[in-house]
Amino acid sequence: YEDIIPSTHTAYVPTIVRKEYTLTDIQEDGYLCLMDDEGNTREDVTLPPYPENFGREIETAFKSGKMLSLTLVSAMGHDQITAMKEEAE
Repeated sequence: YEDIIPSTHTAYVPTIVRKEYTLTDIQEDGYLCLMDDEGNTREDVTLPPYPENFGREIETAFKSGKMLSLTLVSAMGHDQITAMKEEAE
């Protein structure tokens, strides 16, 4: 989607941040324990509700012992896991 706005008007553009995290644990309530490359942790992100079954795929892969890297996209006050890949050991 593209919009043309005159230069005399103010255009608000959301700041979008994409960051990779290593999944270290999944709590019983569905919250994820994530660690970035610098060793900082986050525990305020839940398993993604959509696309359908994506959260279940992450949980199943983690419980089978795979080391997972998750992509977290943050925009407009919301965080969402958008991708999963298996890390090389």
